[in-house]
Amino acid sequence: VKYLESIAIEFAEKINKCSLQQGKSSSKPKLSDSDRDFVLSVFDHIKILMSALGYPIFDAVKQDKKNIFFCKIKDIIAEGEYTSDGFIVFEGSKAKFTDSYNNYMHLVNLRKELIDKGILKKENDYYILTKNYTFNSPSQASAMILGRNSNGWNEWKDSKGETLDSRFRN
Repeated sequence: VKYLESIAIEFAEKINKCSLQQGKSSSKPKLSDSDRDFVLSVFDHIKILMSALGYPIFDAVKQDKKNIFFCKIKDIIAEGEYTSDGFIVFEGSKAKFTDSYNNYMHLVNLRKELIDKGILKKENDYYILTKNYTFNSPSQASAMILGRNSNGWNEWKDSKGETLDSRFRN
């Protein structure tokens, strides 16, 4: 069970679709090859079951190159994709260093959480995403990138300048 827990935590951290309350995974106990193979097959079944129940926390995001959207402010550029799970901002995207969230404490707290977890890392005069991160909505994603409250449906645009709103809502 400890080996299964360790594998589950490792996968969840890698996929990064949920916030883990557990913290870091414990070390994997030593298992025989046959026991390890059995636990891995059980985990494969758990991944399928979780996804079927509507909790795809172990499903990796496949980037669809035709649905890439950009959020820009001056020399800050972020790339992402709108999915059924939320809006995924891709690793390597930049975010404005300063913010003006004012009365939006949920945004202040989210930014602090992303910094504390090392997902947003300071580089020069901006932040950079160290791994893909799924935000609850396009607006939450654009707010993190732009450092202010924003309407992500209008801020995220494809390579032709078409907004997320016009592509998915109209």
